[in-house]
This record gives sequence, C-alpha cells and structure tokens, in this order.
Amino acid sequence: MLYTILNLDDIFAGENTVPAPQTMQVGGRVFEGRREPGGFVISRIISTNLADYLDQRFFPGQKLH
Repeated sequence: MLYTILNLDDIFAGENTVPAPQTMQVGGRVFEGRREPGGFVISRIISTNLADYLDQRFFPGQKLH
C-alpha cells in the first residue's frame, strides 16, 4: 500500500518497459516470445502434444529462424 497524494500513474510512469509478447505458429505449434534480429526467441510453447515440451529445440530461450 502506498499512501500519497500523487496519482499512481505519475509515480509508476515508465515502469512498464517490457514489450508485449508476440505469438508465432510453426508446424502446428504456437510459440509466445519476442522478435530479435537473430530470429524469434521462445518464451513459452502452447501445444497439446506432450512431446513438444521435451524437444530441446523448443525450450524457452531458443531461437526460431
């Protein structure tokens, strides 16, 4: 709890510098992450196939080219 007479939007302005995640679909799999010059960096995979979660190519932090 923050007790102040200032508007909270003024206090926390500029704090939200993380870009919104983007989605990409490749081979029936949906990935969430961000685009970088080297490719698409995975932050999460959305799939109903359990084997996709064990595939090292789709681990968070990996790049899709």
